[in-house]
Amino acid sequence: MTFEELQKALGIFNLSARTIFREIKSRHRELVRRSHPDRGEAHDPERIRQVNAAYRVLPTLGEEP
Repeated sequence: MTFEELQKALGIFNLSARTIFREIKSRHRELVRRSHPDRGEAHDPERIRQVNAAYRVLPTLGEEP
């Protein structure tokens, strides 16, 4: 993973590099819920793809204890 990929993933979640795993997981669920067609205000499949791609990258930052 490059620094640019990490920065982009953190930007999607609006998090800093000091974020712990629980915060990443919580923010992921919140963002997906907002964009989900059955739960959120605005259905946005592209946003869900971005959030899920960022989530696959970010857990390596703060491994769950």
